[in-house]
Amino acid sequence: MKLLFRKRDNEDMAFGVVAEEDDDLWHLYNLISIHDEVETSTTRKVHKDIGNNTYATEIRKMKLTLMITKVDFDSVNNSLRLSGKNIKNNDYVKMGQYHTFEIGLNEKIKIKKKNWDSVYREKLEECTNVQINSKVAILLVSCGEAQMYLLTENLCKHIFTLNKVIKKKREKNNNSLYAKSMCAFFQQLLLQLLKNVNIQNMQCIVLGGPGFFKNDFLQFVYEKSEQKNDKDVLSIKSKFLIVKTSSINRNAVNEILSDEKIKKQILNMKVVSHMDVLNRFYKLFDKCEEKICYGEGDVRYAASLQAIESLLITDRTFRNCDVVTRKAYVAMLRDVKNSGGRVFIFPDNHTTGEQLNALTGIAAILKFPVYAQEGERQEEKRQEEKRQDE
Repeated sequence: MKLLFRKRDNEDMAFGVVAEEDDDLWHLYNLISIHDEVETSTTRKVHKDIGNNTYATEIRKMKLTLMITKVDFDSVNNSLRLSGKNIKNNDYVKMGQYHTFEIGLNEKIKIKKKNWDSVYREKLEECTNVQINSKVAILLVSCGEAQMYLLTENLCKHIFTLNKVIKKKREKNNNSLYAKSMCAFFQQLLLQLLKNVNIQNMQCIVLGGPGFFKNDFLQFVYEKSEQKNDKDVLSIKSKFLIVKTSSINRNAVNEILSDEKIKKQILNMKVVSHMDVLNRFYKLFDKCEEKICYGEGDVRYAASLQAIESLLITDRTFRNCDVVTRKAYVAMLRDVKNSGGRVFIFPDNHTTGEQLNALTGIAAILKFPVYAQEGERQEEKRQEEKRQDE
């Protein structure tokens, strides 16, 4: 996502962005909330007076500013819809009239938020500085097809897909056409790789995929670096790691992140630590239940005792709460960090986020068992039953 500008005014924040690919629409979904002011270009049917009490309908392009009342994201079609009331004078839309934006790619969007906090700030910086913040690249390679992802502290972002027709191998004739087409494919892939990675910051480049195409590409990189003495190619030679995956689709990313060899290289990456901390939570859930808690009430109580070692919370939990509750969550995150705990914010579009959402969307691993809250709940229940009997 491209950041056009950012301007702070007390507790308000205004910023302009352009969604450059499908994943950016998901990030916008997590940035935009009810009561935000959003300005962008849109189209709307308007009635034009052509005389004699006759009106014609035409579609006009215009710029509107809406106070958002509803935010919808369709994960199947990857579309973002923002509904709200018009809050600025317009020749065709009255103040207070409702309209819906269909947010697409490469459109300028201005957003003004009245309750800016540290979580919003981190999300905006994360999704607008992917190339700068990324330390790990995942390159999935097969015959004539490749996918590339960049990992940041919180995100796994798809960067490009490359497809090229590869000539078939011949049994009797020589395979020069096949070799030439593969060489052209590898050359194009190398150029895309160098274009999209920040070489200075890159910690490692994971090569995955079925078969031997990933190995062939790595050999191609080695040969190129020796032939041309290219500084960029030479600088990434030592950063490649090869991992076998069953495919080159997005599921292969999860296969890679579960590989122990890769984990040792990228232990500081939150996208990996999310999986590890959730697995640890479930192990404690089975064997030592007093060392975990979940649900808003129990987690808040544990946080008030500075008992939280690891706080697990999803984007949806932040997104679906009112302003007062969100401020309380942000304060709780700050308190957990200040007391030496760690905070993990899980994206909904990852399998780990889906699992945590199924478990109330908020949970914690504790430094020590917390029992008092349960006793208080039972006492409240007894008091309520007593009142009902009376």
